[in-house]
Amino acid sequence: MLIMLALSALVGWIAAQFLGGAAGTAVGIGTFVAWFIFNFKQGTKGLFKANIKAYLRCRASGHSVDEALSSMVESRYWFSEERKILVASRVADLPSELNEEEKVALAVFTVFRAEQGDPPTEIASKYLEQIRSVYRSQRNQYGPIKD
Repeated sequence: MLIMLALSALVGWIAAQFLGGAAGTAVGIGTFVAWFIFNFKQGTKGLFKANIKAYLRCRASGHSVDEALSSMVESRYWFSEERKILVASRVADLPSELNEEEKVALAVFTVFRAEQGDPPTEIASKYLEQIRSVYRSQRNQYGPIKD
């Protein structure tokens, strides 16, 4: 973060040399904001991918949906027993009648909410669709799923 802040200041200073003080400041702030948004989006998608990867590897090795979800939570929170118990109980409370894709999407979203808080409804819908998309794209990457 400090590196990007310094880089944004440098970009702003260079822009100020060509465009003037106010424009240079705007360019520097714009650079920082754009970098921050890009990193947040990449971090969010990375969280989705990492959790789905952990889940699918477990499923490909023959574990049930619930066992794989439990393993996903354990691998995410190996450092915090308290967080692991909290998130695991929320994932375990998901409705059992959901199909696998929907259950995984809601479980990954539960992890996201535990770490980032509740996003506004319209953003939550976008994130859930993004999770489903990642799940569908990765579903067969780790071998066939054994039911």
